[in-house]
Amino acid sequence: MAPAALVAGGPALADEVVPRDIALEGTATAASVYPNPQFAVEHANDGDSTTRWGSDYVHGNEEAPNPPSDHDPSNDWIQIALAEPSPVHKVAFNWQTARPSAFTIQVSDDGAEWTTVRTVNNPAVGRTEYVLDIEETSFVRMQGITPANRWGYSLWAFEVWDVAEPLPDPADWEYGTDVAQEGTATAKSVYTGNTAKFAPGNAIDGESGTRWGSDYARTNPAEPPPSTYNPTNDWFQVELAEPSPVWSVVTDWETARPATFAIQTSTDGTTWTTVREVNGPAAGRTEYVLGLEEPVSFVRMQGLATATTYGYSLWSFQVWSGPQAPAAPGGQVLPAPVSQTDGAGEAFVLGEDARIVAPEGARAEAELLAEDLRPATGFDLPVVTGTPEAGDIALVLGAEEAPEGPDLATTEGYTLEVAEQGVRIGAGTTHGLFNGTQTLLQLLPAE
Repeated sequence: MAPAALVAGGPALADEVVPRDIALEGTATAASVYPNPQFAVEHANDGDSTTRWGSDYVHGNEEAPNPPSDHDPSNDWIQIALAEPSPVHKVAFNWQTARPSAFTIQVSDDGAEWTTVRTVNNPAVGRTEYVLDIEETSFVRMQGITPANRWGYSLWAFEVWDVAEPLPDPADWEYGTDVAQEGTATAKSVYTGNTAKFAPGNAIDGESGTRWGSDYARTNPAEPPPSTYNPTNDWFQVELAEPSPVWSVVTDWETARPATFAIQTSTDGTTWTTVREVNGPAAGRTEYVLGLEEPVSFVRMQGLATATTYGYSLWSFQVWSGPQAPAAPGGQVLPAPVSQTDGAGEAFVLGEDARIVAPEGARAEAELLAEDLRPATGFDLPVVTGTPEAGDIALVLGAEEAPEGPDLATTEGYTLEVAEQGVRIGAGTTHGLFNGTQTLLQLLPAE
């Protein structure tokens, strides 16, 4: 598979730093407290899931013996002064029904000047995590903006976690497969300008040049039909063919991507568990290692905020049941070729003037190959059209290039020829070309 950015998350290993809820060692204060010891502010960070903090709110004698109040809780806050300055990987809030409809998460070095690091709209009742990855701070605050109901704000728990969970050990897992390819993809919306071109199934079809795209608001006559759709809370999900553990999830975003999204799993497609929240994902391919041993039946990308005005668009969404198998040593590749012929003469050497020559219809595959090779070689490797020259890598797309054999050979097969003068990959489909580039990557030295 193509190299990817790798993001850790999963069970802790021996001798690894274990994440701590450092709010438990801190001191909680709040702008107000309901006049009853049952709602004391220290209940929010006492580690007891049955106790809670509650702000004050407007109420009269009907709540006697508690004294009446005319307090407006809209701008109330609750904050944790950490025992010492610390990194903050994430915070978690466990809201009672009395919760905000909007709030911000803020941090401070001195408890006087505050920096907003996250704005949250319409949080759900219950526990939700927010990944922040703050290098170091001394105070963390929930700053209310608007209450969701008349009872102000009430938290069962306010957690502050210092570091992320380390990468699970792949030695404990068998090699896996991308089980998303055997599943069924659905999405909350599809771009109405071309529902076939941007269908959800495109993100799990193994084709690097096809993608799913959500709908989004637009009035440009060049993008009919017009739409007022807001894709912020859109989701994309895969129902697996059968329950499976999840080693990792791989997303390959087009420029239309989230500013924030959550990876969620479910056993029934109704109740969802957030297993990872991601802030600021880059365009391109990133692997999020989760190490979830308990089988699940559904895996979802839940959008939380858009990065552009174009909603969300995924080239690929993969769900790996185990770590991806490495390339076999000694010039062998996985999966094994149907046939292989050893050549004579000098070996091909990739030089600094090499180009990747491909037709426009295979530009996406050529660009992916270039992106994989540039970091290891330091070469420019421009993608061009035209006639290959000595030292180039040529991708050739055409029905006549498809290997003979069953339908699978026609749709996914390729021919790879390597000589001193250059490399030629021929295929009848872009999927076949992509498979050929992956074989070439396995044959080349790692660096």
